[in-house]
Amino acid sequence: MENIFKHLTKAEYLFVLIALFFGVWFAKMTPPLWGVDETAHFARAYQLAHGDFSPKKNLDGTYGGALPKNLVTLWNYTKSDLLDNKGGGIFSRKDVDSTATYNKLDRQPFSKQQQTSPGSAVYSPVAYVAPTIGVVVADIFHASIEQTIFLARLCSLLLYIALIWLGIRLLRNSKLKWLIFTIALLPMSLYQASIVTADNMIVGLSLLLVCILVRLFQNTGTAKDKRLFYALVAVASIIPLVKLNYILLSFGLVLVPNRLFKSAKTAIAAKAGGVSLAVILGLLWAMASKVTSNIAASQRSDGAKLVASAQISFMAHHPLHFFEACARSIANSGDSYFQSMISLLGWNFVGIPIIITCLLVIGILLAGFYAKDEVIAIRQKLILFNVLVLGGIIGVFASLYIAFNPTGSRAVDGIQGRYFLPFIAPVVMLLAAFIPIEVKIKARQAPYIFGTISSLSLAVSAVYYLLATYGRQVL
Repeated sequence: MENIFKHLTKAEYLFVLIALFFGVWFAKMTPPLWGVDETAHFARAYQLAHGDFSPKKNLDGTYGGALPKNLVTLWNYTKSDLLDNKGGGIFSRKDVDSTATYNKLDRQPFSKQQQTSPGSAVYSPVAYVAPTIGVVVADIFHASIEQTIFLARLCSLLLYIALIWLGIRLLRNSKLKWLIFTIALLPMSLYQASIVTADNMIVGLSLLLVCILVRLFQNTGTAKDKRLFYALVAVASIIPLVKLNYILLSFGLVLVPNRLFKSAKTAIAAKAGGVSLAVILGLLWAMASKVTSNIAASQRSDGAKLVASAQISFMAHHPLHFFEACARSIANSGDSYFQSMISLLGWNFVGIPIIITCLLVIGILLAGFYAKDEVIAIRQKLILFNVLVLGGIIGVFASLYIAFNPTGSRAVDGIQGRYFLPFIAPVVMLLAAFIPIEVKIKARQAPYIFGTISSLSLAVSAVYYLLATYGRQVL
């Protein structure tokens, strides 16, 4: 028993335990398709599971495909139910109008009658590997709509857990494992992991990429490290297939120490090959999907006309205007970005108490400064990697400015804090490398400190989400 307990206090297994418990709770508790943009993402996974790899043009000009008619009915009811939410205090909310209606709609098998609908066609099938498997398994057992959505969510969660487990495992001898642990268990991170979306995969892959890079920065160069480099190339190549605007993270390949290779020429060739592969795959999918990427226009409530080519031309002629728009957006909505990066859950936007948000920020900083000696040793690499991170952040703003904003807009609409989750770890490591503060924690105390911070924040988040969504009758 003592050996089992000791095993479970290791960061990678403690992570699995916490993530599995609260992830399944979120997956089961969240009403069908109530994850942010989950309607479109689940539709894409469902279509992929049934062989519709290439989205088709619908009569209304959108791109998607055929779905069972009763799934579209559930989709439309979900959207109408979400639109009438008024927010307010946590004890005065009941965002789900009728659980009985959901039970009637989702506890039935998929109808054979089909109806066309839009989907998240801008993302490649790679982004939906896990939920697609969930839908295939559900089909085998003739599952209901509710059961199929849950299985799709569960598979997404399991893939996320596997990616983070591998990353933490690679850093098992490093204090930095607790930084990855804490970020991966942020309420927003785990909530996203428990629904059908492309965001959970990009967060998992990005954190894994950071873990591999740190491991390679710290090691002296062995045959095993070469295998890690090949793994890094694989991760770096998948990232732009999931979301192209994170491709600069893939350029972290160029920072891999040359000592892994036989010569400088071999190192340059290997790194250039890896980066080229990531760029080529990302661009090929961008070219293949550009005609189907008009979903952003349908999501603007004001019906503004969006012309990506005109916006790109405007940015090329007025680059300062774009940066002014970014600055204006950060000044006006920076607090909203921060909250939605940490603790704003679901499409009904349930926030958690500020004291828990502060606890999470303290936990992240504690984890970063706890590994101060390690980040100082690699801080030159961290500076260079954070240049890529800055480019990635600008890329997020630029992609939304192009795809979701009218030409010449004075602000960048559509930015959500969860888009910045992949950038937290390198930024915190850089801060810890230069700010003259060090946190002393005994190794045997770390699992209890960081495990408690994560578990407490997730428990409070789950209760708040439950209350806001279903009302006080759940108590």
